[in-house]
Amino acid sequence: MSNQIQPASAKRSSGSDWGKYLVILVFLALVVIPVGYYGFNSEFARWKAARAELLYDAGEIEQSLELMQRSVEQAPHNQDLKLSFAYKLMRHGQAERALELIDEVIDYSTNPRESIEAKAQCLMYLGRAQESLTYIKSASDYLDTSQYQQPIRLNTMAYYRALAKKELVQANEDISKSIRMTQELTWWLDSRLPMSLADQTLLATAVVALGVDQSELAVGKLSERIDEMRLQNQQYQELVSREVYFLMSSDTSLDASRQSELKIQQYQMHAKQQFLAVLLVVRSFIHQETGKQRECDLDRLEIDALGFDADELLAGIPDDWQLMSIMTNGGQFLDTDAMVKIATGRKLEEAIAELDTSVLAFTVLSLTGQGSLRNTLRDESGQSFDERDIRHSEAVIRSHRAQAKIQLGLPIEAEQDLQRIEELGFRRDEKLF
Repeated sequence: MSNQIQPASAKRSSGSDWGKYLVILVFLALVVIPVGYYGFNSEFARWKAARAELLYDAGEIEQSLELMQRSVEQAPHNQDLKLSFAYKLMRHGQAERALELIDEVIDYSTNPRESIEAKAQCLMYLGRAQESLTYIKSASDYLDTSQYQQPIRLNTMAYYRALAKKELVQANEDISKSIRMTQELTWWLDSRLPMSLADQTLLATAVVALGVDQSELAVGKLSERIDEMRLQNQQYQELVSREVYFLMSSDTSLDASRQSELKIQQYQMHAKQQFLAVLLVVRSFIHQETGKQRECDLDRLEIDALGFDADELLAGIPDDWQLMSIMTNGGQFLDTDAMVKIATGRKLEEAIAELDTSVLAFTVLSLTGQGSLRNTLRDESGQSFDERDIRHSEAVIRSHRAQAKIQLGLPIEAEQDLQRIEELGFRRDEKLF
């Protein structure tokens, strides 16, 4: 019969099954469904953020910001989205809104270093330079010992001190150390006495400019530097020769200390000649590639006279990727060094010379996106040389140079930089850091 009574054991089993079903239903209601809901929302938010980035790249700033706002609202727990949105807001006149978002990220972060750095930059946009410096200092509390003395951090600290016009002695020490460490790391020949970072940056810029068929942008400045270095080397050689002649003609014998000093001077003279030879070999290569064989031959003859092999020097030049890295770091660090000088009100001519090299580096870097120089397996994400960051860096450095030229009474030259800032998509009166 179908209506037969079930055994007691069967009844207990049925009750147990209903308990299991109840547990599953509760789990679905409390965990799975909310996770799925927020997960889908987060995914949709990322799609919106990606679309906002495309609009931003296309210059549709208002639409981009509106879409980014919606993405943040849809994924309120995504702190990366908030920071990305905050950076865009502060760059487009809405630093107060950006600061609110950044404070939210700081409150919920277990390691708030990135958000603290964002707050320091946001405060600078708000004109609160002293507070900004205080915050960028506090970000160092979240670094380990190895990170604390890295060139990038030292550069950052010097830059914020220069912008705040505070602790300028320390700023000078930091940027000097940063430049010294960087030029030792990037110099590819004799590391005991590396070429200056300014000259390395100029050299790298000239080679990369040739790679994008724009060698005329850099060859003039390269030639100016070669002429300067020739004169400096000649003067240094005459000085050393006079000292040696005086010592050899005197009756006193050379003690160990003096002998060591003379060896150091001779080594420095050799290094200076090597630096000149490297600049000459780059120019000779540019002449060769642009059909100026006579000029190429003259440069190679001078390299031979200096005691170096042109082909060996040329073979040692780093590849395009390394050169672009030198241009990026060199351009940024030279800009900071110039800003420290400007903040002190001294050596403005030297500051402008550094900014000239820095501007040239980023001008050429902006052209590399049109060719294949950035196409490498070392940049799988394609973000190592972001076009927006390059344009922004060029605008920032041109703004600094315009300020320095105005201080020196060169308003016409400053106007050229201000016009270029507008061509890059920024306002001439915009706060650029």
